[in-house]
Amino acid sequence: MLRPSFDSMDHFVTDRLTAERLNESHLADLVARHQNPDVSRYLGGVRTPEVTTTYLATNMAHWDQHGFGLWVLRAKEGAFAGRAGTRHTRRAPRDTARTW
Repeated sequence: MLRPSFDSMDHFVTDRLTAERLNESHLADLVARHQNPDVSRYLGGVRTPEVTTTYLATNMAHWDQHGFGLWVLRAKEGAFAGRAGTRHTRRAPRDTARTW
């Protein structure tokens, strides 16, 4: 098994996939994926192109703020395979009051 090759957090390659930091050139692939009801039912439902455009902008800003985020995945042949990655999230502070 070949370990992933990391040029940077923006791009990496495995035996079967390439991953690239989200950017404007991925919009058409994301719109197509988000409008596919068979896929989108697992992602919260079909999204309009406008919602996907906002999604892309939000996730590109996440990279700028945190230095990590979502990647677009492509099969070795170049076909769009999806998206994956990590996100910085904030949790509400836990309520410290206790009831006995």
